[in-house]
Amino acid sequence: GRSRKLAHRLAESARQSGVAAEAIDLAAYDVDQLIDVACAAFVLPTYAEGSAPEGYAAVLEQLQQNASDFRVSKASLASLRYTIFGLGNSEYPPLHFNAVARRADRALRTMGAVRVVRRCDGDDIDNLLEEQFDSWVRKVLPAMRAQQRRFEATQEEGGEEGGEEADSDEEADDGDGSGGAPALVDLEDLGSAMHRR
Repeated sequence: GRSRKLAHRLAESARQSGVAAEAIDLAAYDVDQLIDVACAAFVLPTYAEGSAPEGYAAVLEQLQQNASDFRVSKASLASLRYTIFGLGNSEYPPLHFNAVARRADRALRTMGAVRVVRRCDGDDIDNLLEEQFDSWVRKVLPAMRAQQRRFEATQEEGGEEGGEEADSDEEADDGDGSGGAPALVDLEDLGSAMHRR
């Protein structure tokens, strides 16, 4: 669908800007693998009633369960740097508009992941979603390049990553009231991710 096309476009743009990237289908992705990911850009559509597409509803549910499970460390994804682009339509009730992107964002932050570019709640009501996506990508690509440089420098030094600045709007925009070179993986419907191992 549309999210797949956008995710592939993001991966291609990342490759053209010097970041290793590929597209991966979220439906076949194991959430537990996120622990080995350094950087991810998620592309997440929301369907009617605020639901995730059938193919990866289970992945989102597992992510949310991990975030609320007291046995899972709240720092389990502390090494993950991420951003999210939501595909939604504001004709949906506010509670459902980009609900999947908001839920994933909350779950990732709960497990310690650090957002490096503010989540974009894309709105297709006026057929401007593509322009919103392109604007978001222009912010994401420099962040991805910076994350890749940090990762490469860390690998050369043999140390741990850390010290990056989080998105300054991290808490303010929920809107729902509730050893080798890194490989950047574009998780279709999830976005781009730089593997640590």
